[in-house]
Formats: sequence, structure tokens, C-alpha cells
Amino acid sequence: MKKNVRALLLSAAAISFSMGVAYPYFSEYAYSLTGNPLLAGLISSVRSLTCVFSFLLGGMLADRAGRKAPLVWGTALLGLSLLLYSSARDTPELLLAALLEGTSYLYFPAFNAMIMDSVKGGLLEVFTLALVVEHLPYSLAPLLGGAMRDAWGVPGLRLAFLAGGAVILTMALVRTLTLSETLRGRRISWNPLRSFLDLHPLLKGLILLRTLLLIVALSMFNFFLVLYTVRELGLMSFTGFGLAVALSSLSYPLAVPLSRRLRGVPPSLLYSHLLLLESLSPLLVLFRSVPCIFLSLALLNLCGSLTYGVERGSVTLLTPPVLRGRAEAFMDLSFYLGSSLGTLAGGYLYSLSPPSVMWASFLLFLLGSPLSYLLLRRWPRGLSHLF
Repeated sequence: MKKNVRALLLSAAAISFSMGVAYPYFSEYAYSLTGNPLLAGLISSVRSLTCVFSFLLGGMLADRAGRKAPLVWGTALLGLSLLLYSSARDTPELLLAALLEGTSYLYFPAFNAMIMDSVKGGLLEVFTLALVVEHLPYSLAPLLGGAMRDAWGVPGLRLAFLAGGAVILTMALVRTLTLSETLRGRRISWNPLRSFLDLHPLLKGLILLRTLLLIVALSMFNFFLVLYTVRELGLMSFTGFGLAVALSSLSYPLAVPLSRRLRGVPPSLLYSHLLLLESLSPLLVLFRSVPCIFLSLALLNLCGSLTYGVERGSVTLLTPPVLRGRAEAFMDLSFYLGSSLGTLAGGYLYSLSPPSVMWASFLLFLLGSPLSYLLLRRWPRGLSHLF
């Protein structure tokens, strides 16, 4: 594995853990400070909308200025945003931190573009591993965050954000010292609309599918699960929720050997069946039991790792190197635009009836399965084996 990839994944693991202590309780943190679930969802939505503009800028920078500079400066801004969260006292201060955090994510397109520049073949496995490295530490950390919340209340979460900000600023320095630029040769001018239209038709369809259905479903589920299980159902404490998240994350490593066995499966079949399985996650929560919630999280982690591998492998195979930064920008943009829609709609649904958030998530995932099959069955012959 290339030096850059190792440095990126190791620093991403450290950032992941530092954010995972507090971020799974962000809805609880925002709710505690604002006293309103709709405002909590609005703050997350503002962050996601800011990301829309950040990714467009980040895609341009990744393909024009190179991969390293956006990575370093974006990581530093992310660390500063966590420091602002730790000191926030009300809605305006939370919104200011959310705006800074959204701006910091301009480095995301450069992150995956640098990995794409550095690997050849085995893309499903490489990107599945990348997601596992990024998400496994994040999923283990909530056990610590939940214990801090139960022991010290909101100040415990403030401390978690403060420590996370310090770690991420350190990782910005590490990336400055260890990463080498990978973008070489011709660099194309940036026009957002033209760049989107220039993408392969399958990528354009996948981006729209993620924006309007898949990420909306995922963000509804992830953002409101802690409120639903702890506050609404009273099934567990915040520490118990953190333990469930941590234990269910042990399904992540299973995705790596599984990705090797699934290399020969056509993307249309693999992706659509993974979404079908993911639709069971919000459905399981509605059974209102701790084992079902654990199974729900484990299933979502495993299937989500593999769907991520299919998506990023698709970008790599269907996009030339000089366009990968902006292609990644649109993939990331779809995540945060979908998240904005999902948390805002989820906040409204939750205020009406908490279980309706889980039902909506289930139906959106379920609808995405056949639609993704119809889209990806037109995959170019001769490329699937490269997964």
C-alpha cells in the first residue's frame, strides 16, 4: 500500500475515534442546549447545506491546486469547529460551529481522490477497507461518550468535543508532514454544471439516487436513533447506547474478507441487494428491543461498508484522474444534501410521531433497491472484474 494511503487511513482512524466520542450524541447535545428537536435537526441541516458549497469548492481545489493543500487546511478547520462546539451555549453559537464544520469538509474530495491516484485494481476491497478504518474507531468511541454523558451531563459532551478538536488539529500537522502530492500533468478548469454533465451517466444517476432517497433514509435513521431509543423508548441509558454502537461495529471488519468474495458479482445485483438488507435496519428498531437495535446497527454497518466500496470503485473506474476530485465532490455533495433533507424532514416527522422516522427510513431504502438495479444493470462490460 502506498505511503500516502497508509498516512491517510491512519490519520483518518484517529480523527474518526476523536469525533466518535461526541458526535453520536450530537442530537442529544443540540437538543439539550436548544430544548427543541426541530432546532436540533435544523442545526444539522445547516451544516449539511454548507457542505454542498464546500464540496464544490473542494472538488475544484483538488483538481486545480492538488490533493494535499485542501486535505491539510480542511482538517485544521474541522478541528477548530469542534473547539467551537465545545464552548457553544445556545442556538446561534451552535449554528456558527456548524457553518465552520461544513466549510471544513472541502477536504473530502481530495481525500478519496488521493487514494484513487495511489491504487490499482481491487477497488471494492480497498475502499471497503478505507470505510472500515474510518468508521470502526468512530463506532467504538460512543461507549466513552455515553459514559461521559451519563456521569457529567452536557459538560461531559463539551469535554468530548474539546478533546476531539485537539486531536484533529494534531492530525492536520501529521498530514502536513507525511503526505505527498499525487496530482500530475494537465489540470482542467472548473465549471460545476459542466463538470456534473461530463460525468458518466451511471455516476450521475447514482448521485441523484443517493441525494433523493438513500442518504435521506440513512440520515433520518442515524440522527434520531439515540433520541428514539433512549428518550422515547427508555430501552437503555446513553452508556448502553454507546455500548450497542461499539459492539455492533465489530461487524465492520467482516466486510473486508466479504468484499474479496463478492468481486465477481455484477454491481447492479450487489448494490441493490445490499440496499434491500439495509432497509431492514430501521424496521428492526420498531420491534423495540435491545437485541433488535444491536442487530439493526450491525446490519447497517456491514452493508454500508460494501455499498461504499461499490460507489467509490465506480467513481474510480468511470472517471479519469483529472476529474476525480470533482466527481468525488458530487458524491460527497449528495451525502450532505441528502443529510440536510433527511435531518430536516426527520425532525418534522419526529415532532409528530417518533416511530414515523423509522418507517420513512425503511420505505426509502426499500424503494432505492429496485431503482439502483435498473440504473446499474447498464454497467459497461469489461469493467466489473476490476472491482
